[in-house]
Amino acid sequence: MYRLTRTMDWVLARLHQFAHDPKTTVELESAERFILTFALMEKLIRRTLTELFQVRDGKLSRTEIAERHKKITWGNIEGEWKKYDSQRRLLSVVLGTNNEFATMQDWARMRNDLIHGNVQRYGQEYEEALPDMYAMLEHIKAIFAKEYGYYGWRGTKFS
Repeated sequence: MYRLTRTMDWVLARLHQFAHDPKTTVELESAERFILTFALMEKLIRRTLTELFQVRDGKLSRTEIAERHKKITWGNIEGEWKKYDSQRRLLSVVLGTNNEFATMQDWARMRNDLIHGNVQRYGQEYEEALPDMYAMLEHIKAIFAKEYGYYGWRGTKFS
């Protein structure tokens, strides 16, 4: 995640700051903001999917939910979504017809490259993606609220 031009001492000091002083304001680099934004997007999707599990199958224990989530990856979430959507739609259909899901798949690949250290350069693409990612978060929230009455945040009847 960090450029290799940073020194190890800089990275360790930054991680120490994260771990030991949670009130510290830290300016995040574009790659860090990209990862955090995508993580929130994925969290909203997974939490909404959890709600769909419970709507279909009744209140599940945390263990049952965890077991189901272990089987779901970004690569198979489309099929899993279809199992639990009341109209048996793919996630891409629920999100819309403007290639929203394909765009999210591209972001997932970019995120994975960052996380696994496969990125050899840190370009502007992370910074440039952030406004679109924010718009996608708003889109997900609106669509899920309309379709399911829940968008992965507070307010679930199963909490």
